[in-house]
Amino acid sequence: MVITTYKRQKLLATLFDSILALEQAPWRIIVVDNEQSDETRGMVEEFETKVNDQWGKTVVDGDGNQSRVVYAPQTENLGGAGGFSAGVKKAYELGAEWFWVMDDDVAVLPDAIAKLAPWTKRHEVIQGSRFDYDGGPFYWQYDFRIGLGIPNPIAPAAFGPAGYRVMNTLCFEGGLFSRRVVKQIGLPDPRFFIYWDDTIYGYRASKVTQPIVVPDVILRRTREIGNWDIAGVRQLNSTSDMNRYHIMRNRGYMARYFMVYGDYRPFLFALGTAATAAKEIIRLVAVDREHLRTGIVQIAKGWWDSRKLLHNTDWRPMPSPLDD
Repeated sequence: MVITTYKRQKLLATLFDSILALEQAPWRIIVVDNEQSDETRGMVEEFETKVNDQWGKTVVDGDGNQSRVVYAPQTENLGGAGGFSAGVKKAYELGAEWFWVMDDDVAVLPDAIAKLAPWTKRHEVIQGSRFDYDGGPFYWQYDFRIGLGIPNPIAPAAFGPAGYRVMNTLCFEGGLFSRRVVKQIGLPDPRFFIYWDDTIYGYRASKVTQPIVVPDVILRRTREIGNWDIAGVRQLNSTSDMNRYHIMRNRGYMARYFMVYGDYRPFLFALGTAATAAKEIIRLVAVDREHLRTGIVQIAKGWWDSRKLLHNTDWRPMPSPLDD
């Protein structure tokens, strides 16, 4: 398990409690602390004692340790993208065969590992389903429209006769992937900082395997977010100006990866960028009206900076494969 946290100790405590309620013991739990907080360190040390008392220590890892909990403080806030990159790297070095990644604002269900395990026999990237913070089902846009560079908001929610749906994206809110995938495509790209990093990691993974989303519910979201309910079918959640900037800025990184894989279509991608900006403006008006002025500025700034990335000839993708 790879957990990234930053200044949300109350939410992290809820996640820790849910891990202790798991019916099966995780091999390792890596906590990436982007705050390098004394409070978080103390929480992790207490959690480590409880985990080792409950399940005992495990086999020696790549660092020669047997504790199931690994604390990984960072010297600066790397964002979710940098945190997951650092966490997956650490887990890879320790010898992990599977990487189950999540933010601190979720809680795992007791039977989550048992639900995921059967899928790992035939698949290498698996996205479990989730409950929303209110206990209802959470719809996730698993179908990524590559030409436009946007998720398909009307992709069918049903799983069909196969019992799963093929996807070409990923969410670092409970996504599971194998060591072979990491070896093939490398680490999540920390340069995204926040937003689109998991989308592009799933897109890259789809080039070497067939990712799937499954109906088994493995976790629930624990952070209440303001939203606009759209006809009871979809929701448009509140977000921050920092997110708005990176939603637009990181489309430059997205385009660069599309170029690497031969999927970049300038006209279609420009339409997708315009649609993304329009969606963010609608979000501002419908959900975050109090941030309308600053939000518009951040959308425009992010769009401008994405164009710089798009034309940066020094840019290179994350290196792969990793050395085993």
